[in-house]
Amino acid sequence: MKIQLRKNHKFLSSAGYIKQICQPLACLNIHLFTYLKKFSDGGQINLSSDPEWVHDYYNLGLFETSEYENLSFAKNTRLQLWSDSDLPVFQHGRTYYKSYYGFTISQQQPDGYEFYFFSFSPENYHMLNVCLNNLHLIEKFIMYFNEKAASIINDCQEHKIYLNQFNSLSENSKSLSMDSNELCNSFLSAIQGNPLAELLNQHEPLSKREKECLNL
Repeated sequence: MKIQLRKNHKFLSSAGYIKQICQPLACLNIHLFTYLKKFSDGGQINLSSDPEWVHDYYNLGLFETSEYENLSFAKNTRLQLWSDSDLPVFQHGRTYYKSYYGFTISQQQPDGYEFYFFSFSPENYHMLNVCLNNLHLIEKFIMYFNEKAASIINDCQEHKIYLNQFNSLSENSKSLSMDSNELCNSFLSAIQGNPLAELLNQHEPLSKREKECLNL
């Protein structure tokens, strides 16, 4: 399935403003930024600093292999590093947009979910680690973007695109959509049931004198 976007579609005609808003990301060597909002009614808004990416996403049917069209996956993923996937949406990004590395931040809103995609070229792989170790900078940009792009996002609501639900994801991707609460509970249960953890809980803390002896 493909959706033909005209050149004057609001998602594409807004790219100049989005690119201007995204200029600070150049300091972090992030060359491509995309904002996707999925509404509770099934509609979505897709904006990018490069309008050609949004064009290809719909006109080439790349959305059919996007993990973020699977809401059960997306809503349980606060921060996702992009994998070395063979899905067409990832391969196309690498081949034509130098989007080899990146990550996505998701936020739940009263009317749906918002996704922020940050892309790095191969020569800027080291900046991916810099950003991940300074997520406060990314969170600051998200707040900045939401403020500056508020009017654009509001205008785009009249041009939302509605897609059918797709289940063409790989088994590997589907497994990632496991409920995060289930994963957390399983992990905590494993720790609490660990005999070593119980032994450590019973161990008496060292006295001040014992600590002094250890430091000799």
